[in-house]
Amino acid sequence: MPSMIPSVSVVTLSQMDLEKIEVLDRSKNNWGTWSDKIQNYLLLKHGGGYLLGIIQRPDPLVDPTGAGTWNLNNLCIIAALRTRSTQEEGEFLCAFTNAYTAWTELKARHEKVGPIAQILLIQQALTMRFRRAEHRSATGMQLSDLIRRIYAIGLPKEDSFLTIMFLNTLTDDFPHVRNHIADAITTSTPSASYGPNNIRARLDVEQQLIDSEKSKSGDVAMVVSHKGGGAAHSTKTCADCGRTGHSACCTTCNGWGHNAKDCFGRGGAMEGKKDEVLARKRAACESSPFSDKLRTIRVTRPT
Repeated sequence: MPSMIPSVSVVTLSQMDLEKIEVLDRSKNNWGTWSDKIQNYLLLKHGGGYLLGIIQRPDPLVDPTGAGTWNLNNLCIIAALRTRSTQEEGEFLCAFTNAYTAWTELKARHEKVGPIAQILLIQQALTMRFRRAEHRSATGMQLSDLIRRIYAIGLPKEDSFLTIMFLNTLTDDFPHVRNHIADAITTSTPSASYGPNNIRARLDVEQQLIDSEKSKSGDVAMVVSHKGGGAAHSTKTCADCGRTGHSACCTTCNGWGHNAKDCFGRGGAMEGKKDEVLARKRAACESSPFSDKLRTIRVTRPT
């Protein structure tokens, strides 16, 4: 005979209390603070067990009243999560009818982007400066907001913090490696995580590619040297990038044969001054002893 005493108590939530909790917003990376507040509130209202999966649904054949109450509480908890979320997060939660599953997937969704979001915020904070033309209090408020958002993601563990530092140090010269690592972290799972050991392996591959490229550049330079007149010729080594085969390269346009200070391409130091740069190079060439020797050879060449 079914029990007449319900084994599950009704969970009652206050809309006014819920509105005191900030909205979960992925663009603000506030999962850390939001999850603490919403979970603590539900625990106080005896509904947190649904999030943690410790309140099991009674057998409806044995306790139909308790099972019905459990169903209503479960849906109420999901509705509370959706109420304090952005439209994007609300749509994500629409797919779930179990509060524990919804909470677990929501947590995984936000913690995946944690290191990436945190490094972007840290970089943004490190580039901020107080400027004379800008109001100091406004800059201070922006900096305070960035720091709040960084800590809202949560304090990183040692491996997570090392991952953040790896991503930060790759930003300038190896953005393609950083992007590859960021994609790998985003698609990783708890059973197949992507951490410092994976990053070190990826950096080893990148180093092998760089060494191979240097070796090929050296081989090409040696061939050119031999074609130019024998083994006595030495290959040139660029003072800018350290590679053989050319004497100068530009870090602005990635071209060879000129330095960044003489680059007249778009964004270069001498943009729009092509004639001036070429004229200076011609003048330097004509004033060199080698140029005088060439002129002598041309004059004395027999007809």
